[in-house]
Order: sequence, then C-alpha cells, then structure tokens
Amino acid sequence: MDCKGWELEGGEGAVLGIQKDYKTGEFTVAFGVGANLELPEIGVGAKGQAFFKFDGNFSPSTAA
Repeated sequence: MDCKGWELEGGEGAVLGIQKDYKTGEFTVAFGVGANLELPEIGVGAKGQAFFKFDGNFSPSTAA
C-alpha cells in the first residue's frame, strides 16, 4: 500500500483533529468548534479550527 497518511477528527461543539503525513513526517493538531444541524432533507454543518503543524522532530513547522 502507498498510504500518504491518516486523519482523525471528531467532536460535537468542541472539535479535535489530528493528521499525520508519512512522507514528510509532519503532523497537524487542530482545535476548534463545530455544529451540525440535521434536517430530514439535508444536513448542514459548520466548523472553525486553529491548526498547529509540527515537523518530524516535533518542532513547530511553518511549511504550507
């Protein structure tokens, strides 16, 4: 398998996300808020997050 990485995100109200990139060694941690509104015909959601990116040595990274 040629897996580039993985991402895990969850929460209702308070959202936490973690993403790992195997090729670069970088990982990202995200914190924020989110909300979902489930109607019979449609589902609507919104979220806002702050992202913190780290390189393979656990040092803060500014790479985009």
